[in-house]
Amino acid sequence: MVCFALSPQQQLEKNVREICPGLPGAITLLMSLPREVGVLQSLQILRQMKEMNIVGSNVWVAFEFGSGSDLGKMIEAIRNNDEAFVEVINKSAQPGQQARVRG
Repeated sequence: MVCFALSPQQQLEKNVREICPGLPGAITLLMSLPREVGVLQSLQILRQMKEMNIVGSNVWVAFEFGSGSDLGKMIEAIRNNDEAFVEVINKSAQPGQQARVRG
């Protein structure tokens, strides 16, 4: 029997590549999520990031400006669907790539 299901770690890597393709700093940052919250919680945070459009260059903006380079604060802002966090990201977001509060 052949099984093609991805392990949680493989799912994490796939999601990180989708969220920030070709952005090594953002990839490194997101791959450090499991050290903070574990792989399964990291997958949840990545899903929430997609819903909030915190993808591409917005990942680094969220980390640098939205949370003062504190990964724990970034995680909390994403979990809490923080409107002020989204506003800070949008001040530096590329045109047409604004972050949003989850519905």
